[in-house]
Amino acid sequence: MSSVRLRNELYPLGFLGVILVDTLFKQWVVYFYAPPEARLGPGGAAAAIGSAKGIGAFLLIGFLLQALAGPWIGQLSDRLRTPFGRRRPVILLSLPVLALSFIATWQGWAPSWIAVPGYCLAFTLVAGPYLTLLPSLAPTEKTRVRMSLTGAVLALVGLGCALVGGPGLIDRYGFGVLAWVGLAGLGLTVLP
Repeated sequence: MSSVRLRNELYPLGFLGVILVDTLFKQWVVYFYAPPEARLGPGGAAAAIGSAKGIGAFLLIGFLLQALAGPWIGQLSDRLRTPFGRRRPVILLSLPVLALSFIATWQGWAPSWIAVPGYCLAFTLVAGPYLTLLPSLAPTEKTRVRMSLTGAVLALVGLGCALVGGPGLIDRYGFGVLAWVGLAGLGLTVLP
């Protein structure tokens, strides 16, 4: 099997990484930045409510950024012409930004008003072009269907790993471990 064909066959593996990272983020970001009253100590209910409102606003801003940037990123990657293709340069240049924003979220390097919208925008920069690679990698309908189904199954595996494994990892190692699990997941996106 040629290296190009092998790379194309590994493409669905990235679905696992993308979904794992996004599920970990969406599942735990509110809990991380607005912990329950028990984690804040006595009289912490007001602080928890304030934190929850703040993180909700930052998530709203992040999701609005995703909605506004998505078409722009799609148009950019559609018009880009390089020897490496249209979408791969966008993915490869954006992936370090996504990795850094994901790590910064869980390591506490950035305040929530930067980390949350930053992650959302960086995720769109990577996921949008990645998901639109399929038609150029799979020239026939039969191949596209097979690769899509494989990607969907691997996405479910990533989702299950995040939902089932996330709580145990956090309980045992703390939130910082999510940064490294996410980094490994993003490695699966780059591998193909």
